[in-house]
Amino acid sequence: MRSYPEGHPNSRLHGHTYKVEVLVEGRVDDANGFVMPFEDLEKSIQSVRGKIDHSFLNELPGLEDPTSERIARFIWNDLAAALPGLKAVHIGRESIGIRVSYYGKEL
Repeated sequence: MRSYPEGHPNSRLHGHTYKVEVLVEGRVDDANGFVMPFEDLEKSIQSVRGKIDHSFLNELPGLEDPTSERIARFIWNDLAAALPGLKAVHIGRESIGIRVSYYGKEL
């Protein structure tokens, strides 16, 4: 992996299990009581899940060096058109209790 110097433990192929959270915001629809029903959100994320779940991320265009931040941006870019209320994508590693967040723009 390009992010780490040769000899660093993370420079070799390795894997992680991530928890992904997608945050949408908007007005609550008075007719159904939702900003977006969870079922609709789930349908929207199926495409990106199919691309990254149990995949060799280094082989996906845009994820050749798959840091958590790049994974969050990849997911954002995949979901943005389908979810106009997309506010954030959070990528967490529960094993160490940290996460990164992407809000659709580079700071």
